Amino acid sequence: MNNISEGNLLSRRHLLSALFLVTFTLGVVWLGLNIGASQQVPSLYVQHVEDEQRAIVPYLSAIRTLPEFDRQVISATNRYGAWVKADVYRADSVRNITINELEQKLVNSPSNRDILMSLSILYQQKGIGDKSREYMDRAREVDPLLP
Repeated sequence: MNNISEGNLLSRRHLLSALFLVTFTLGVVWLGLNIGASQQVPSLYVQHVEDEQRAIVPYLSAIRTLPEFDRQVISATNRYGAWVKADVYRADSVRNITINELEQKLVNSPSNRDILMSLSILYQQKGIGDKSREYMDRAREVDPLLP
């Protein structure tokens, strides 16, 4: 009987040793995976910030008419730099330059339907509805088939 309990004791010791070895091995593997995964965090953070930077200008452009726009522009400019404000207002600058060029061309071609329609669209985008309607009415005078 003593031999049997010694055999059971050895079996239990082997089982505990094997269990310890498996647990230790899994712990080392888990630790290695965690260390490897933690090396990805800086690149993921940089990607997140870059995605946020790409999204900030369209976001600010979309909220231009809201009261918190100025506060958001200041916050974004402080966070990302002066380029944010420049990019937000770039479309306005391009639109204003285009309006000036088209109005100069309109002096030489006052009945040019395409120029009149373009000016109507640009003033609509700028939020100046009266001026937009004025140019659209003039375009319809030139081309009554316009919708």
